[in-house]
Amino acid sequence: MAAVAALGQLNTGLEVVPNILWYGPMRISQEFLFDTLRNGLRKERVGGTPSIGPNDARWPKHAVAAFLAGRYEPALRAGASAAADDRIAHAMPLVHPTGADNTVSLVITAACRRKPKDGGEAELNQVSAGVSEDDPAIYAEISTPSATA
Repeated sequence: MAAVAALGQLNTGLEVVPNILWYGPMRISQEFLFDTLRNGLRKERVGGTPSIGPNDARWPKHAVAAFLAGRYEPALRAGASAAADDRIAHAMPLVHPTGADNTVSLVITAACRRKPKDGGEAELNQVSAGVSEDDPAIYAEISTPSATA
């Protein structure tokens, strides 16, 4: 992913450079899911076992399901004209206004996803059964208030 590579190029001073981002609140329209995602953007292989190629008749439903689960990232083409630029030519998700004055508050959560270094993935999956690695909540730093006497 170009965005992850660009993040890695930044001199942020962070000990660990983020390689996964979530942002919201967003409004994803039916037009984006069922038209733009399935027909308007460049189709990429959808992961899983087995993976689903763009020419497979099952691709549209797998692409939508994987996108909603955070496991498929559609590729956007930036063009020289509005008609050739996916961000302009097709319906896109929108930042959702909050409050009565229609202000926008965008929350960006960043984390670093890595393979476990102290064991295999199978062992990690055994101790974290039922926890999705696509859920940003698992990357949140958990702090416990200290007890005072």
